[in-house]
Amino acid sequence: MGSITSKITKVLSPILTAFLVSVLVIQVTYHQNKNLDDQPPSQKVSTTVIDGAGTISPSILFERWFADYHQQNSQIQINYQSIGSGAGRRKFITQTLDFAASDIAMTDEEIAQVKRGVIQFPITAWTLAIVYNLPGVKKLNFSQMVLANIFLGKITRWDDPRIAAINPGLTLPNLPITLVHRADGSHTTLILTQYLSAISPEWRRRVGSGLSVKWLTGIGEKGGSLFLSFRGTEGAISYYESDFASRNRVSTATLQNRAGNYVQPTIKSSMKTLDVVDLPENLRVSIINPAGKDVYPLVNYVWLLTYKSYPKTKGQALKDVLKWSLTDGQKISSQLGYTPFPLRIVQRALAAVDSIQNSTQAPLEPSPATS
Repeated sequence: MGSITSKITKVLSPILTAFLVSVLVIQVTYHQNKNLDDQPPSQKVSTTVIDGAGTISPSILFERWFADYHQQNSQIQINYQSIGSGAGRRKFITQTLDFAASDIAMTDEEIAQVKRGVIQFPITAWTLAIVYNLPGVKKLNFSQMVLANIFLGKITRWDDPRIAAINPGLTLPNLPITLVHRADGSHTTLILTQYLSAISPEWRRRVGSGLSVKWLTGIGEKGGSLFLSFRGTEGAISYYESDFASRNRVSTATLQNRAGNYVQPTIKSSMKTLDVVDLPENLRVSIINPAGKDVYPLVNYVWLLTYKSYPKTKGQALKDVLKWSLTDGQKISSQLGYTPFPLRIVQRALAAVDSIQNSTQAPLEPSPATS
């Protein structure tokens, strides 16, 4: 009899244990939910969701900023979609976003379409590198004239005397130069072509600047195919964000600035670029190819676009996020390859954030989509 009881106990013991654990879980869950339900409305924490979209260039930084901020302030959720500067501005104009980010500041014509008004200011900055695929060539100088002539298709081989003249002692290979450029619209193409337009009247006249241009030479690739084509073509030249080039161990050229000095794309040289350019009253300024001894010529601001007023809760939440990004967030920038702001730029941007108004009125209805 005892052995039978013992066998029954062994069989039932796990079942009884599982039953008792499930009862305990139900009881704990019940009391937790009951405690939440018993809280007065004033003590319940609601989540404020802030939606933004725009340029791809700060996406890595924004992802880190907004995740870190949410970890410290769980009641604030910031969503950002990397859809491009133009698409972000269009959505912002039609008021289907809370904020946008753009590699180009909004024009007066665009601002006039926004009934709620616009506040825009720099939020971060990034650097564009000219990259090349020449195994064994560790350091390569490009003067402004030589670089422009390569992109114009006038210098077609790496051992061209004009390249050799500015790289004394360097053995250059007898290889054709293959330009690998974006075939689709890109913020990197915009900044590069703005720079080429600034240093070459012929480029400005024949090609101009834009997110997408009619290239005079080279191979066009879209998105990720660009890097695959560049990496697989010995003798290729292309252009990438400097942090991307660094992460992928791609050789970056030393560029001649307006002062005639050759400068590498580093955090230090890009900070000097920001430091020599004054922000005007409306905060809209190009920092491409500025004057300065040690500046790097290919640095660009990212502008944050907000409305002049928001419903109180969302407005205050957005202001708090942006203030954190311009202060604590700047300490993270250089870790991810972005340029931290000098104090005077931080102060100007913070003043713009402070001008955002918290309104008790509901926001205006979205505007009809514009083409």
